[in-house]
Amino acid sequence: MNNNQIIIRLSQACETSEVLSKHIGRVTGLIDAENFAKLMNNLGIESNPRKPKESAVTREINDTLKESPERFHLMSKGILVSSSSCVTLERNRFKLDFENNGYAQPGILDGGHNTYAIAKFLLGYVLDDDGIKKIKDWESLIPVWKAYHEQLSDLFDNTSDENGSLEFKFVIPIEIIFPRNPDDDETLDFWGLSHRDITHARNNNVQLTDATKDNHQGFYDYLKQSLPENIRNKIEWKTNDGGQIKAADIVSLALIPLSRLPKDVIGNEISPVKLYNSKQYCVESFREILEKPGNGNWKGQTYELTNPAIKSAIDLVSELVDLYDFIYEKFPDAYNKAGGKFGRIEGVRIYNDQHTNDKKYSKKPFHTKYYGRETEFQYADGFIVPLVVGLKEIMELDDQDKVKWLFDPKAFLTHNIANILGMYSSIIKFAKFDPQKIGKDKGSYEIVAGAIKMSASNYNKSK
Repeated sequence: MNNNQIIIRLSQACETSEVLSKHIGRVTGLIDAENFAKLMNNLGIESNPRKPKESAVTREINDTLKESPERFHLMSKGILVSSSSCVTLERNRFKLDFENNGYAQPGILDGGHNTYAIAKFLLGYVLDDDGIKKIKDWESLIPVWKAYHEQLSDLFDNTSDENGSLEFKFVIPIEIIFPRNPDDDETLDFWGLSHRDITHARNNNVQLTDATKDNHQGFYDYLKQSLPENIRNKIEWKTNDGGQIKAADIVSLALIPLSRLPKDVIGNEISPVKLYNSKQYCVESFREILEKPGNGNWKGQTYELTNPAIKSAIDLVSELVDLYDFIYEKFPDAYNKAGGKFGRIEGVRIYNDQHTNDKKYSKKPFHTKYYGRETEFQYADGFIVPLVVGLKEIMELDDQDKVKWLFDPKAFLTHNIANILGMYSSIIKFAKFDPQKIGKDKGSYEIVAGAIKMSASNYNKSK
């Protein structure tokens, strides 16, 4: 038996017949703490779209395990596990294989928070309170589990009889799904597609975001690769990942260069207003573009982008992230040079460590959204989103229909942002300095687009 295989024992196990599903098998039953620990040694969370972490839910699970262990199987839906193969043995024992067969990532599909809470509860028998308090999420749980699981095994050996552990009075509902014939191509193809659908269907009851689902399916794989590591690591690609930036924010930036591609590549025209006021629209539009025939294909349950034109557009997102912060930094000064008084706008806050009693001022500097660069002002994104979206006017298609910059965008902005604000500031005043109205007004984007086109034409002539 290799390192990816384990044998676990269930109680009251039931296996569905091939009549219900020709390709996918399903075993349900109850698993005790000792066999759960065996499973935990091999399980991964990669197949689950969410990462479990400490929450009110996990604390309630812990309370039930402490106070009413004999009722836990009645109060919990348990865990759903996928394995690459499952062999039925005698006495309700099952040999499971968790090696990735390339069609589906085995592991926990649903019940990640149950798994996290139960594992942490068991570790409480071999760790002191300080050690338990340090466990806050899946990432901090796993190294502790690896370090102490042998002590747990010893505990089970000393407190068990033929009916299982005497120390732990709870059992956990478990469901195992697997391809019936792991050597059959038709079965594996069906398994790969079904695995993805099952995962998302089971997680719908926790309001899993579409961005998290799309990330899990691989729609963001190329986008991730295009970003600098320090930015990529700040993004919450997966629910409960702990990222500071929502994946939908990056997706909305990606739609800016994508909007320059021909309609036969992207389909419907991309609305600039909705890039600001509907992150759901951004997520759905990005997925629809990638799903268009000819833009990519599926490898098992994972999407792979293949269209070079779309890749060229996504390649510009890394610069757009930097330009977003650059515009945020330069906008107040450019607005002032255009005749405005930015600091006087209601809702704008100013860094000044000499002012301590006025809410308009802060004793600490502010920071840009992505790179965290220090800024003097803090203000709503609605003021600058039309400018960021307007950068598509200095993008063009080359002779291979790939998106590229007309010229260095940062150099262009450095030279022209004050002139662009000279035209754009009129709509800011017309909107009575309300960033929400500005961001949601189609006219804001049209004026900025016109200003950037004019500046680009003059800038091109001067070069």
